Amino acid sequence: MADSLSKNTLAVVITYNPDIVLLEKNLRALFRQFKNIIIVDNHSQNSNDIVATSKNISNTIILKTLSRNLGIATAQNVGFEMAKEERYKWLLTMDQDSVIPENFTSEYEKIISDYDRIGIIGWSQSGKRTGVRKSLDIISSGSLISVNGLRQIGGFDDDLFIYHVDTDVNLKLSKLKLLTLIAGNVFLEHTDGVKTEHKTITGRSYLTKSPTSQFYLIRNTIIILKRYFFYRPIFVMRMLQGIIIIGGWYYLRYSENKRQAALLLAKAILAGMRNKVGRIE
Repeated sequence: MADSLSKNTLAVVITYNPDIVLLEKNLRALFRQFKNIIIVDNHSQNSNDIVATSKNISNTIILKTLSRNLGIATAQNVGFEMAKEERYKWLLTMDQDSVIPENFTSEYEKIISDYDRIGIIGWSQSGKRTGVRKSLDIISSGSLISVNGLRQIGGFDDDLFIYHVDTDVNLKLSKLKLLTLIAGNVFLEHTDGVKTEHKTITGRSYLTKSPTSQFYLIRNTIIILKRYFFYRPIFVMRMLQGIIIIGGWYYLRYSENKRQAALLLAKAILAGMRNKVGRIE
């Protein structure tokens, strides 16, 4: 285990009605490499199972349960505030359904020793070994973030609730001239959506999301486009193409009720244009 990174890092795991078997796998892999762990639960229905699972692994794992589902950004900020108070150097953000590999800390430590002014380190979603590279497309799960960098940008944006909270952090850190890096030799087990029998144009299974998740994704994409278009126009236009044009089209095509799907997409775009942020009821 990379002791120095483990000692200087607080790992925060965000949960909301998790699959307990997968959560336990997540926590066991995490605890083998990081001893400072906090679970922030967004008022899950199976919170008792989360408590039992964490205690079964270690009594040192801290559990903080929120009064209701306040979103991933607010939950991550709970971890961030603790990291500041306890003077950790790094904050590791984890989803409930991700599992880190055995080489996680060793590969991240190599990057830390080779680079200065690091804002965030993420992992390779491509499944191909690419070495270390700069990227603005770093997802929150498995991200090692500089606590000092987070302090400078004011933490995570509560108004986004879920989706593109990570994108917002990446772009803010980049604007501070801090490095946003991918560890190309690290691959996490990670789930994003539910596989269907439908295929995309690349031949991959289409991953469906709930209507609420789809709303947040589209709305927040518009918000990010407006915030950062003049800073990173090519990057944000690719987001427009990938998430709204292509992703929205797939959602509409494969929805059983296309009228409701179209109405949801229209409402999400309108909410983004009007900057209607925060949680929707």
